Order: sequence, then structure tokens, then C-alpha cells
Amino acid sequence: MRRLQKDELLLQWAPLLNDILPLDIPETPITREMKGQVRADNTHELMLRLLLQVRERGPLLIALEDAHWLDSASWALVLLVRQRLPDALLVLALRPMPEAAPAEFRELTRDNSLARIQLEALPGDDLRSFLCQRLGVDEVPAEVARLIEEKAHGNPFFSEELVYALRDAGWIEIEERTCRLRPDVKLEELELPDSVQGVITSRLDRLPPGLQMTWKVASVIGRVFACRLLNDIFPLADDRPKLSHYLQELEKLHVTMMETAEPELAYQFKHIILQEVAYNLMLFAHRQPLHRMIAEWYEQHFASDLAGYFPLLAFHWDRAGDVAKSLEYHEKAGEQALRNGVYREAVGFLREALRLLTPEEQSQPKSRHTPGGRVIQPSRLSQVMATSQAKEAAPTAIERDALRIGRCQRQLGEAYLGLGRLSESRHHLERAVAILGWPMPTTPARSYLRIGTQILQQLLYRLWPGPIATRSEAKRRAALEATRAFERLSEIYYLQNDKICLVNALLHSGNLAERVGPSPELAQAYASLAMTAALVPIHFLARLYRDRASDTARRIGQLSSIAWVLELSGLYGIGIGDWSRMHTDLNEAISIFEKLGDQPHRGECLAVKAQAKYMEGDFQEGLRLWREVFHSAQTRGDFLQVAWGMNGQAEAALIRGQTEQAIDFLESAARLFADNIDRVSEVSTRGMLAVAYRRLGDSRRAIDAAVQAQRLIEETGSPTGYYLLGGTADVAHVFLTLLEEGDHSLFEPARKAVAALWRYARVFRIGKPRACLQQGILYWITGRKTRAKLLWNKGLEWASRLAMPYDEGLIYARLARCSAGTEQEHYNHRASEIFSRLGAERDLRKLLISPTTVD
Repeated sequence: MRRLQKDELLLQWAPLLNDILPLDIPETPITREMKGQVRADNTHELMLRLLLQVRERGPLLIALEDAHWLDSASWALVLLVRQRLPDALLVLALRPMPEAAPAEFRELTRDNSLARIQLEALPGDDLRSFLCQRLGVDEVPAEVARLIEEKAHGNPFFSEELVYALRDAGWIEIEERTCRLRPDVKLEELELPDSVQGVITSRLDRLPPGLQMTWKVASVIGRVFACRLLNDIFPLADDRPKLSHYLQELEKLHVTMMETAEPELAYQFKHIILQEVAYNLMLFAHRQPLHRMIAEWYEQHFASDLAGYFPLLAFHWDRAGDVAKSLEYHEKAGEQALRNGVYREAVGFLREALRLLTPEEQSQPKSRHTPGGRVIQPSRLSQVMATSQAKEAAPTAIERDALRIGRCQRQLGEAYLGLGRLSESRHHLERAVAILGWPMPTTPARSYLRIGTQILQQLLYRLWPGPIATRSEAKRRAALEATRAFERLSEIYYLQNDKICLVNALLHSGNLAERVGPSPELAQAYASLAMTAALVPIHFLARLYRDRASDTARRIGQLSSIAWVLELSGLYGIGIGDWSRMHTDLNEAISIFEKLGDQPHRGECLAVKAQAKYMEGDFQEGLRLWREVFHSAQTRGDFLQVAWGMNGQAEAALIRGQTEQAIDFLESAARLFADNIDRVSEVSTRGMLAVAYRRLGDSRRAIDAAVQAQRLIEETGSPTGYYLLGGTADVAHVFLTLLEEGDHSLFEPARKAVAALWRYARVFRIGKPRACLQQGILYWITGRKTRAKLLWNKGLEWASRLAMPYDEGLIYARLARCSAGTEQEHYNHRASEIFSRLGAERDLRKLLISPTTVD
């Protein structure tokens, strides 16, 4: 705690150490709201800052033994240590990793400064030195060393176990640092096992019964075992007083070693195989009751704080064969891992819990109703726990089972979402809402019908004067679970640009949250409904829900909910060009996210502000914000936001005429998007690449990039993100420019690009000026010049109304090119004044050297 007091932020975050160390620091209001990736990121940040304090005292060496056993959170921390503490010496000792190694490990191995030392088989001289060291002698008989080398092939652990087996059997004798072969022993006649497991088994079999039992019972407890626990469950009551002696003997035999002396004596098996062999030698009927005793021991001794033992209890109750207890602790361990942002482990626990709950493994019993009124099969749990009393109260039990299955499916979906595995996440989340009684429609017709009924239901909620929240606790909990599942589904549908499913999910989320009553979920649902109305677009309704979301969130007082609502309000604001309200909301959201240590959401808000600044013509401030997004994301290893930052800096480079620099940024961003889920942002990358290649005169690559962007636009369908504007407009610009230069094969792609820009503009007002500009160019090319100028003047009105001066300058520049005389001078002057004020250097230069007239 003394080190934590040096940093106010660390002191506020101190309870996060409870997830790592056996501490009991009370949660603060800030840490209480940290969940999932935010909690994981801040725990890593806390550990890094503590390591930085240690480094201040001198050079830092961090050595990790048996790194192949690290969990995903630990691997993430190792990678961050390598990135944030590059001058620290990081040493990892681990076995060869499988092909499906954690992503963080694969990232580490791509580091060119990494020195990898591959341990090969021990050569003869080194093997003899190793055997002497293990036996504590000066020399090993040559025939013994030769035998071990032939059997173990230079494997250190196998060699060690073989020489111990020879010693334990009395075939070699040790006296005063001298090792000799017993005179009557002929090594060539000895039948030594061919595997290390066989050698360990032979060693164990030669021990007295008390030592054998100690070794075996300890193996059931785990790699590390506390002496107090071993004593309390030891099945030979008469031998319990001898346990201390047995443990000392095992230590002398190099089977175990002391792990901790204080505050509680504990030992550790020197190698995992020493534990596994003893465990596998025990009969199942002998192991099972021991697992039960161990689980019960933990429950009794740590009843007041079991949270740190959920994974351990899940394992022991599972091995004890107690389905109900195993399920309980797998659920708790999964929920805990999900809360701490340890998503890979959460998936493991929750999949096992789901296996214990799923009805598919059962023999097709009678269907029953769920809390939402739908039908599912009874779960394995309900069968295991079925009694005559439970049958009498069947509806309640069935509702409880459906809720339990639905919650497990929802949590598993969230864990997969945290891993970026959208298809698995979508599958489990859709299963969750179906089990809870609100399945997603399976056909377009049903989807539209469901949207209509959900809208009607929401209208009734707005008109109904009485309380809406359901009085049934079971139905309220089911509605809450379904609300959370629909919230996550909304994120997935948004990323996949599945507009119909998105609207369905948002409406479901809103209507179900109304049943729950005032809650963070209701505030977030109102904010989501505001975004839904914006997509239609019905702006008065969007503003109504935005205000209700804000009022609900502030009434509840949960900081994370307030910030999330403010972020969505900012997203709505940028789409309609409400710059003042947008910046106010996002500034407050950023302040809250900084308090919570929620760097990803803070980065999202900064990215929206940066793009808004570009639209407002403040390129200098926009570039500063994009650089902040970029550097913060680099520090955190957030490659998606790194790509966003590259896009933002590339846009500024294009405006300034720094085409080669822009291409460097964009090609790097394209590589990052190839491994990411944000296909919408990739549209901007491809669109800007098309513009950049066109400026360098590489028409082929420009067309290729524009075609790729157009394909992505078509795949995304109706626009759901404000940041589609740049890419969509750039594609139209490139096709129209090349068409105007005489490539008539591009007429149809140009027409489609302009149509896509209008689809965007119908949802997001900020697209109106560009849509008018590009449509006008298409009119001009096809000879409808009067219509073109009328549309450009309409675009000027929109640009002026939305306070988007750069777009205004682009339209004036185009009018100047297509006019003559004093009219042209007027347009030229207006465009020059705007580009000069904004620092749009390339556009200004182009305006000064471009032809005076374009027919």
C-alpha cells in the first residue's frame, strides 16, 4: 500500500489487486463500475505503474517460469510490459507452444529484438555434470551416465527421474559425494521403463504405503497443496501425525519442494508430471470422494470470501461428480472471468456450464414454457434436481431453468464478443433471447412485422399513464437478461451493418427495458432508441429519446451509464451537424471515461470529435485529436483505434497535399483492417487510397481501390455509421474525375457511387453538401449543366447551414471551374478565401493553377 500512496490514481484503483493477490481491499465507487475489458485494462495499468516504480530504483529483471501455464490476462500483461518497459529484461521459460497459442504470445514472437534460446538435448558432458549436481556427487559412473543418455536422449527431466529411480532402488550407492554402482547390479539386465511416466510409477511403487498415500492424495489437491488441507482430508487417520515426516521425505526424494513457509506451509510438485502420474494411478472411486472433501474444505474455510476459489471449486465439484455444485461454480467462475475481462477463460467456464444445462444431451423430454411464454426443452439441471416437490411447482422451476440457460448463453455471447469472434457471439446471444422467450425473426417478412409490433408497443408505453415495470420478479429478471442480450446484439448488427436486425434488436431492448423499470439498461435503451429514430430518420423522436436517456442515466447516477448515453448523444450530434451539443456531450463523456479508466471508449469519443473538427474546417485541432487517438491506441495495443488514427492523419495529409505520407498511413491501416471487424472504417481507407493513387497518376490502382471501397459499401447496405461519409464521397470523386477525363467505362460505377452518397445523406445530414456536389458533377458531365449549378447552389446552402466550410469551399471551387467572367472571379475568390483560412494547401494551389473554364 505504501507504493500505491505515491500515486492518487493507483490508490483509487487498489481494489483491482484483489483479483491478483489474496487481499480484501474494499471496492471504491470507481472500481465498482469497472467491468470487462475496462477492468482488465486498468488492472494491467495498475501493475505496469507498480513495475515502473520498481524500475526507478535500478535495472529491472522480470523472470517468468513455466510461462506456458499463463492465462490470457497474464499474456496480455507480458505483452504490455514488453511494449511499455522496453528497457526491462524480460525472461520467459516455457515449453514449445502449440499452433493455437495466445495472440499475445504470437505478437511477442514477431519482435525482432527477441532472443530465443531453444533448449536442445543435453550433450554427454553436460548430462554427466547435471546428474552429479542432482545427486550431490563429484562423479557418476560412466556406464550409468551412458545408460541414462541412451534411455532419456538428453531430456533433463527424464534423466533426473531415471537417476533417482536407480538411487531409490538401491542400484547405485552414494557416500560422501561418491557415487558407485552396486557390485551385484548389471545395468544391461535391468528392465527400466521407456517413458518418464513409467519411471515415476516405478519410483512411487517402491515407496512405503504412507509415503505413497501422501503423494497420491496431494496430487488430487493440485500442483500446489497446503499442508493443513492435506492433513484434514488425509484418509489414513492413524498416519496423520506422520504427515510432516512424509512431506520431508518426499522433499528429499525431489518429488516436492516447499512453496511457502508463512503464513501457511505449502508444497509444490517439482514437475507437473510428478503430480499427473500419481493422480492417474488412483482409482476413480478413490479420487472422487477426495475431490468432494477438498471442495467442502474450501467452502468451510473460506465461506466469507469464496470468490477467489470459484475456478478451483468448479474443478473439484466436477471431479466429485456433483452436477449441481459443478454448475453453480462454473457459472460463478465464468461470470467472474467475464467481469474481469478474461474472455478466453470465461468462454471455457461458461461452455462447461452450458454443457451441464443444455437439453440436447437429454432424451427429448416434454417441452415446457419459458418466462417469455416461448417453448424449450427441460434442462439437464431440472432433471437432476427433480423431486416430487419440484414437480408440484413445475412452472417456477422451469422458469428458473430457462432464465439460467438464457443468462449463460448471454454471458457466453458477451465473452465471444470480447474476443472479437462475432459469429459465435451472435449465435449465443440469439440463442439467449430465444430461450428467454423473445427470438429474433427468421425471415424478412417477419422482421418487418416484428418491427411494426415493437413500434406499436413503444407507442403504447409512451401513452400509458401508469407504471410499466412488471411486478413478477422472475419475468423482470428474464426481461433484464434479454435486454442485455439485445444490447450486445445491437453492437454486432451495427458492426455487420445489418440494419433490419439492428432496428429489431434496438426496439426489443427498449421495450424490455421498460418492463425492468429505471435502470442503467433503460437509460442505454433510450439512447439506442434515439439512434434508431435517427437512422429512419425521425429527428424529433431521436431528440425525445436522447433527452429521456440523459434524464434516466443522471437519475440513476451510474457514471458508466451516463458516459455511454453521452457518447451516443455525441454520435447523433455529429450525424446532424449539431457541433455545439456534440462537443459538450463528448467532453463530459471523455471526462467520465478518464475517471473510470475506460480508454477504449475515451478513444472512441476523441475519434468522433476529431472527425467533427475536420468537418467544421478546424484541421489543426482535428489532426491533434487524431494523433492523440493514434498514440493512446499504440500504447494500449488497440490496433483498431491505431488504424482509425492512421486514417485521420492520412486525411489531413491529403488536404495538405502530402500524398506519399497519406499513402504510407493508409496502406498500414489497410493491413490492420484486414485482421479486424470494422469493415465500415475500411471504406474510408480504400476511398482515400483511391484519391491518393489518382493524384499520383496511377489510374489502375486508383480504380482498384475505389472498386474495393464500393464493394464494401454495397456489402454494408444502408448506412449506419457517420464515418462512411469520407469513403463514400471519395469513391464518387475518383470515378467522376476519371469519367470526366474520358474513361466512359466508369459511368455506371460513378452513378452507383453517387446513389450511395445520397443514401448516406438521407440518414446523415452532414452528407448533403457532398451529395449535391458529386451529383452536380454527374449532371455536368452528362450535359445537364443548369441542373448541376442549381444543385451546387443547394449544396452551398446545406454547407452554410451545417457550418461545414471545407465542403463549401469545394463547391465554390467547382462552380468557379464551370463559370466564366465576373461570376467565375466571385466563386474563385470565395473558394480561395475559405481554403486559405482553413489551411487546405493543396486545394488552394489547385485552384490557382486550374483552367479557368471547364465545358
